[in-house]
Amino acid sequence: MTEQFVMAIDIGSSSVRASLYDLQCESVPGTEFRVSRGFDSPVEGASEMAGIEAFDEVVSVIDGCLSNSENVTGTISDVSITCFWHSLVGLDKAGKPTTPVFGWADTRSGRYTEVLRREFDEVSIHNRVGAHFHSSFWPAKLLRLQHDEPDVWLRTTHWVSFSDYVFKQLTGRLETSVSMASGTGLLDVRSGEWDEDLRKFVSISLEQLPRVTSGPARLNDRFAARWRRLANAEIHIPIADGVANSLGSSGPVPGRAALMLGTSGAVRVIFDGDPPDQIPRGLWCYRIDNKLFVLGGALSDGGNLIAKFSKGFAISHNLDQLIATARPSLDGPLVMPFYFGERSTGYHENAQGAVYEGPASGPAEILRTAMEGVAFRFAEILDRLERVVTINEIVASGGAFDVLPVWARIITDVLGRSLNLSCREEVTSRGAALFALGLVDETSGGEPLAVDPVNHTVYRKLRERHDAAYEQHFS
Repeated sequence: MTEQFVMAIDIGSSSVRASLYDLQCESVPGTEFRVSRGFDSPVEGASEMAGIEAFDEVVSVIDGCLSNSENVTGTISDVSITCFWHSLVGLDKAGKPTTPVFGWADTRSGRYTEVLRREFDEVSIHNRVGAHFHSSFWPAKLLRLQHDEPDVWLRTTHWVSFSDYVFKQLTGRLETSVSMASGTGLLDVRSGEWDEDLRKFVSISLEQLPRVTSGPARLNDRFAARWRRLANAEIHIPIADGVANSLGSSGPVPGRAALMLGTSGAVRVIFDGDPPDQIPRGLWCYRIDNKLFVLGGALSDGGNLIAKFSKGFAISHNLDQLIATARPSLDGPLVMPFYFGERSTGYHENAQGAVYEGPASGPAEILRTAMEGVAFRFAEILDRLERVVTINEIVASGGAFDVLPVWARIITDVLGRSLNLSCREEVTSRGAALFALGLVDETSGGEPLAVDPVNHTVYRKLRERHDAAYEQHFS
């Protein structure tokens, strides 16, 4: 029998990569191909990329993966795709982009969240669509485009996520997955349908939205001819990167949370059943498919924050060692980690980072304090999660832990509980492969690296200072 493989494509905010997995979802060495890139900010508040060029990068990554896999004997039966959440792009009648791809960090629509709050009861909407009013979600973005760019608005016949545009280019079908639709802030997570009240308020019809479905497709003639090895493969509708990351690192195991710390951060719990009767304020709840949901919170600051600070301090070597030798101080500096805005838990549109100075606030102390600030926000998310779910284990993953291993120690000390660091690489692409193969009940596999708290007493007192400073910061 011919061995079968899955090609997993991970469309991230800082890179696009593809690699092969076998049917046990173990990666095939030497098959990965990657292209680095990112979002641009041509004007203040913008976070965007050109849709056509971004799709061309996906094509080049598939080319590269197939080239790297020439000596792998077997059939590629499935193509699984995961993509960054909360993007928006407009398409015209011909399917060409009318707008750039707007990322979650594009804050230009921030003032329209107040319009939404005046029109709707945000508590009720949050409990229905699983998302607060914020510039990272579609309702505010669509209002901005309607009012600020009317020519673009009139030329646009469809509003989609970037992943939907990729799927249409590859297969000819304008469809979206449940998880992608749920991350727009426009889908009723309880019914699984586009929310009628919000949809009408932002003046878009059902015909302008992609159909929410789960069935796979085949490549269109153009790409089937280009990639003959994929001509008979099932092309699965892209799922959200947050979902794929949780599936690849922790799986839908009761009592297990996934903590991800890369450029940004998140804590998520996957569960089978119905959403909470009342979704905790400050958290989000999205639908994954017809039975699974994900509940959690996301931070805008993570590794990007440390990159910003280390560049400002001109520190490029021994960063982890410098931070590890710095010690937490009850009267030292505090950092409000909102240099890239705030999502969970306050969703303050105009959030800005700040350093509250204390004595002996040298570069190493400030850097460590910034990492502590992120850890305190993780703690708040976990506290709110545990109002509705019991968390017995936390599985952590993400590139920030590879660059700064000391960050895992700081987080465990702040939380007062252990982290199990996933030893798997590329857990997000693996999660996409698991989902495509229907293996979502699989655990993360491998022996995790346990990191235990040793200094929780100091951090419990420090958190009291941080929480007081947080309230003052936004008062």
